[in-house]
Amino acid sequence: MALTDSAGPTEPRRDASATAYPSPAKKTLLKDTAYQKLKESILSGQFPPGSFLAERQLTGLFGMSKTPIRAALEHLESEGLVSVSPQQGIVVRDISPREIFDVFDIRYALEPHVAQSLAVRHADEQIAQLKSHLAIQEVVYAQNQVLEATRLDREFHMLLCGLHGNCEIIRVLDHVWDKIFREVVRILGQKQGRMQASIEEHRAIVDAIGSGNRESAQGKMVEHINHTKQFFSFQ
Repeated sequence: MALTDSAGPTEPRRDASATAYPSPAKKTLLKDTAYQKLKESILSGQFPPGSFLAERQLTGLFGMSKTPIRAALEHLESEGLVSVSPQQGIVVRDISPREIFDVFDIRYALEPHVAQSLAVRHADEQIAQLKSHLAIQEVVYAQNQVLEATRLDREFHMLLCGLHGNCEIIRVLDHVWDKIFREVVRILGQKQGRMQASIEEHRAIVDAIGSGNRESAQGKMVEHINHTKQFFSFQ
């Protein structure tokens, strides 16, 4: 989906009754809102890799001025989701094979550690929370809702990190999931049986954590990452 300045709507008129100098708190809120909306548009596939974006069209689409849109684009560029250059303009990036390799290195380093740590220091209510999430996954996966299934896949892994409680691990893996989200959507949509296999792997991880077996919890997480990795291209 390409956006160009010539095809988009004109800049929305500024409300004469609105203050010309919004408070810093309001600026921050608009910037964050623009960032979340634009990132969701990219991750959901509304703006697929290779799409050309233009500030003017985005202001019309999201009903915002150029200032929060520009800040959102700068944030997304720092995260590797868009590239901005004088020659090409603003382009939605695809993930490179090198980035995929790096992502899985990070997952292997952090997620098995999270699983084994939870196995030796979890509470019953945490296991109940994980099983409740698995039940939601079952419903959505059975309905073949690919985008929502991918969101729940991400949510499951981030829930494990949240229960573990290391804020730095949460921050890193949240960024990692931004990188691979679109690829996971593709995999779940194209690889028959992957959704059901994924939830079975999730259940095995939760069962191992609940049993208190740290070696099994670690191993089940490694197996799950291995099974996911095989669908990614490193060429």
